[in-house]
Amino acid sequence: MRRFPVRPSKNVVALVFALLLTCTSLSSRKFWNAHAASEPTSSRLQKVEQVAVELSAPAGQAPATLSLSELMKTFNVPGLSIAVIENYKIVDAKAYGVIVPGSTTPVTTKTLFQAGSISKPVAATAALYLVEHGQLSLDEDVNRKLKTWKVPANEFTKTEKVTLRRLMSHTAGTTVHGFPGYDVDALAPSIVQVLNGERPANTEPVRVDTIPGTNWRYSGGGVTIEQLLMCDVTGKLFPALMRETVLDKISMTDSSYEQPLPAGSAAMTAGGAYGDGKPVHGKWHIYPEMAAAGLWTTPTDLAKVAIEIALSKQGKANHILSQKMTQEMLTPVMKDVGLGFFLEKDNPGQFGHNGADEGFQAFLTMNADTGNGVAMMADSDNGISVMNQLLKRVAKEYAWNYKTQDDPGDQLFLIAKLRGTSAALSQYDDLKAQDSSKVNEFMLNSLGYRLLYGDKESDAITVFQKNVQEFPQSGNVYDSLGEAYMKTGQKDLAIQNYEKSLQLNPKNNNAVEQLKKLKGEAMNPKVVQQDGFTMVGIAARTSNAKEMTTDGVIPKQWMRLFQEGLIGKIPNKSDSSIVAVYTDYASDHNGEYTYLLGARVNSDADVPAGMVAKKIPGGKFAVFTSEKGPAPQVVPAVWMQINSLPKDALGADRLYQADYELYDERARDPANLQLDVYVGIK
Repeated sequence: MRRFPVRPSKNVVALVFALLLTCTSLSSRKFWNAHAASEPTSSRLQKVEQVAVELSAPAGQAPATLSLSELMKTFNVPGLSIAVIENYKIVDAKAYGVIVPGSTTPVTTKTLFQAGSISKPVAATAALYLVEHGQLSLDEDVNRKLKTWKVPANEFTKTEKVTLRRLMSHTAGTTVHGFPGYDVDALAPSIVQVLNGERPANTEPVRVDTIPGTNWRYSGGGVTIEQLLMCDVTGKLFPALMRETVLDKISMTDSSYEQPLPAGSAAMTAGGAYGDGKPVHGKWHIYPEMAAAGLWTTPTDLAKVAIEIALSKQGKANHILSQKMTQEMLTPVMKDVGLGFFLEKDNPGQFGHNGADEGFQAFLTMNADTGNGVAMMADSDNGISVMNQLLKRVAKEYAWNYKTQDDPGDQLFLIAKLRGTSAALSQYDDLKAQDSSKVNEFMLNSLGYRLLYGDKESDAITVFQKNVQEFPQSGNVYDSLGEAYMKTGQKDLAIQNYEKSLQLNPKNNNAVEQLKKLKGEAMNPKVVQQDGFTMVGIAARTSNAKEMTTDGVIPKQWMRLFQEGLIGKIPNKSDSSIVAVYTDYASDHNGEYTYLLGARVNSDADVPAGMVAKKIPGGKFAVFTSEKGPAPQVVPAVWMQINSLPKDALGADRLYQADYELYDERARDPANLQLDVYVGIK
C-alpha cells in the first residue's frame, strides 16, 4: 500500500471524499436506489414465517406444520437472513435468530455471512469482465498468462488444455472438490501452496487427471487456478480486484473477499455452527481460496448480483458485463452448467448456486425471464435444509411458476420430528416400494446422525440398524452403527460393528482409529528396528522448560518453515513428510536438546544457506501414534504421556540419542492432524 509522507488536513479529506462520491457511477447509484429493499415485511413473507413447513397427513389427520422459528430450532440453525426478489426488485429483506449459538445478539439484514461456493459465480463475473476488457481469453491455455504457477503438464493435457471457460464450468479435468478452510489459530497457506498441496495446505495438489473438456466434475481447485490467473494478469490482490470489477460497480457495500476480515468488518459477522448446534471454533474458518469460498456478504448484496445478471442478459443493466457476455455466461457448457452459475432445465431462465463453508450455508436462485428470485444465508451446517423448505413456501406465496424438488433425507427427518421415528421409517419403506431407485444408504444415515446428535440416541440406533439390514454390503453403515453404539457406551457392540466395517472396507481408517480407542491400544507403542536417515532443515537449541515460556523456539521454527517455504527449498527430498528431530540431549527430557525441523533427504551434498544437515542414527524405537486433533493440542499431549510412562512401558530404557516426530499425509490439516512419534530405546 502506498503511504503519503504528510497527513492531509480535514478539508483535504472532505474534498477527496466528495470527489469519490462524484466519481461513483450515477447510473449505478440510481439503479440500486430503485432496487433497494423495502424494510416493512410484506404479508406474503409473514405467511412464510407462520407456516414454513406443511407436511401432508394420513386421511382424517390435520397436516403437520412448523413455523420458521420452529423449523430453525428443529435443524439447530441459530440465525438466518433472506432477501426476496420480485420483478427484478428486492421486495422483502428480513433476518431471524441470533448471530451465534447461545447469543442474544440478533441477526440483522446487515449481518455478514460466509457465502461458500456462491463465491464462485461472483468471481466468474469478474473473470468475464477481464475477458471483455482484453486481459483474459475464455479459450486459450491458461498457462500462457499464469506467471507465479503453472498447471503441470501431463498425459491429459497433451492435446486439450485447461482454459478459463473450462475452469468456470468445471470441465477442465482438475481435481480437489472443495476446501475445508483453516482454523483461525492455524497458519493459512499461500495460493501456490494450495495448488501444490504443500503444507500448511490441508488439501491435495490441484492437478489435471482427465482430458480437459471431456467430462464435468465439480472442482474448487480449478476455480483456485482461476483466482491466481486473475491476480497474475492484473497484478492486484484478489479482494481489491473483486471490489473494483464487481462489488463497487453494483453497490455491494456489505461484501468482501478479504480473508481474514479486518476487525471492523469482523465485528459485523455471524459465527458458524455445526449441525449439532455447537459453534465453530473462532466463529469461522479462513479461506485463502477466495474465488472458490472466500466471499463474506449478505442476502441483500447477493440479490444485487442476481438482479444485475438477470437484467444484463436482457441488455437493461450491464454495469459489469455486456448483454452478449452475460448471455454466454448463462449458456450451458455441459450438464446445465454455465460460466460460474448452475442452470435449471426444469425451470427455463433460472440460474443460481448454493454454498457451504465451515458452519455456514447459503442459497441463491434467480429467473432472468420473470425477475423472481431469493437469496438466503444461515450460520449453520444445516442451513440448506431450512432453505429448501423456505424455497417451496416462497415460490408458493409469491406465486412463482417454479418447480421444486424435495430432499428425501430432510423430509424423513421432519417426519421423525413431527410424527416420530417409526413414521419416518414407514415413509422410507413407502418410497422404496414406489421406486427403489429413490432410496439409498445416505438417506437413513443422514436421519440417523441427526437423531444421534439431537438427543435421540435410541432412535438413531434403530435407524442405523435398519440401514445395516438394507445395505449389508456397505462398510459405511456398519461404521455409523458402531459410532452410535460407542456414543451410548455399548463398547462390545461398537467393536463388533467397526470390525465388520473394516472387513468390508479395509481402507476405513476411521474404523482403525476407533478400534484402537475401544481396545485401549492408542498409547500402546509398537517397537520397531528403524534404519538411520539424513535430514536437512533448521536447528535450534532449547529445552522443555523453555518451551513452556514465551521464549520457546519450536513454534517460531514452524512459523519460519511455512512462511519462508523452506520445505520447498530443500533439494533431494526422499519423501513429502516433515520430520522434527530431538537430538544431542544434555541429559534426559528435562535437559537441553537440539530441535531440528525439516525433511529427510537422499543426499546432503547441497544444503541451502541457513540450514544444516544431520545424520540420524538408526536403532530400536518405540512408536507412538497421537490422537487426531489440532497440532497445538495433540503434539504436546502425546509427549506428556510419553514422558510420564514408566520405563517398562517402552520395552526398555529411553536412549536419549535421537527421537523424532513424523508428519506424513495424515498431518495435512493442522487443525485435525495425527502423527507418529519415534522414541529411541536401548
